[in-house]
Order: sequence, then structure tokens, then C-alpha cells
Amino acid sequence: MSFRLPRFPLLTIFHNPASDASVQALKFVRQASVKYNFDVDIVDSQTTAPTHQQVSNIVSYLGHGSLQKGCSEILVPQAPKASTVAEVQKILDANPGYMMRPLVVDWNKGKAVVAVVRVAQFSSTRTPCHRRSKGLTLLFDPFCSLLPD
Repeated sequence: MSFRLPRFPLLTIFHNPASDASVQALKFVRQASVKYNFDVDIVDSQTTAPTHQQVSNIVSYLGHGSLQKGCSEILVPQAPKASTVAEVQKILDANPGYMMRPLVVDWNKGKAVVAVVRVAQFSSTRTPCHRRSKGLTLLFDPFCSLLPD
């Protein structure tokens, strides 16, 4: 008989510590991890490119079946254009900073989102995906789809 520790879902955030949006997203992910019981893997995407398998999966997750959409959503607008996973990987191997971030991936559910912080007016109906900061409400709507049910 063997004993196995319970495994929590794992979310990876490809993070840019120099980006306010990324810092806010990381803070939100860490807070949510306590409430929803999941582990967080933090990757500094400025210096570390995702593996070839990770890129392939992320492109698939972002594109929802569309290779072209996934290839465009993983890269910042200033990056060279890519139409295949191999081209995306070549671009990211040369410059990891070309990857959109903060990018949050749920490997278990096969989902990925670019967790762009959007600012909206404060409303009286706040969900766990809204955070009040400096008089504004920060919305993490895409990320909320990754939270466990």
C-alpha cells in the first residue's frame, strides 16, 4: 500500500515583473489560489521561454481550434508574424519577451488566457473576479474562466 498526497490543480502564470498588469494578475492568482485550492507555477517570461510542448499546447488553448488565432494571441503585436507553432517557438526562443503576458495556463483543463487587466467603473455587484484598486475596479474576466468550479 502506498500513500499519495492529494494533488491540487496547477496554474502557470508566464509573468513579467516589470509590468503593472502582470504584477496585478499575479497578485490576483495568488489570492485566488488560497480560496480555490490550486498551486501556482510562476515563470519569468522575460528570461525563460516556454518549452516547445508548452508553446504547442498554449497555441491550441488560445486558438480554440484555430491555429492562426492561437499563433497571433501568444505573441505581442510588435513580434514578427507567425502562422505555425514552429514559427512561434523560433520567435520565442530568440526573444522570450515577445510572448504576451501575463499569460495564465490551466494545464489540467486545457485552457489559457492572456490575463489583461481592464479598468471599469465600480459597480455594486462585485464578483471574486473584481478587485478595487486606486479607486478603480480591475476586471480579470478572462482569468475567471480558469477558476475551479
